[in-house]
Amino acid sequence: MKRLWVTLCASALFFTLVAGANAIPIAFDIAGAPDSSVALSNISTIGCTGIEATLSDNLDNVIFSLDYGESYTFDFFEIAVDGTGLGEADIEATLAFDEPYGSEITGKGNGGWVTIFTILGSISG
Repeated sequence: MKRLWVTLCASALFFTLVAGANAIPIAFDIAGAPDSSVALSNISTIGCTGIEATLSDNLDNVIFSLDYGESYTFDFFEIAVDGTGLGEADIEATLAFDEPYGSEITGKGNGGWVTIFTILGSISG
């Protein structure tokens, strides 16, 4: 009987701690370069056009916390095209975190763009 009582108490404590853990917000601190990165490759153009991708200037200063069901928006990287022409490129970006330490996510994609005198343009991907 005593063993059953100890098991029930341990189970109740475990489920209480697990339920409470979901209510605690998680803190995030985004890492800047070189841990976070963005790179273009396989750039192919027609005309006189170019493209560049850079990390957001304030990426290393982004600190926030999230609770269950919440979201947060921030600028990760910027893409700039210039000139006149069209092109396509592959992109790979890694978002790393100082907190929780050691966390990172990498994504890959591709897209194309058309620009006329850097005044009128379109990027898709």
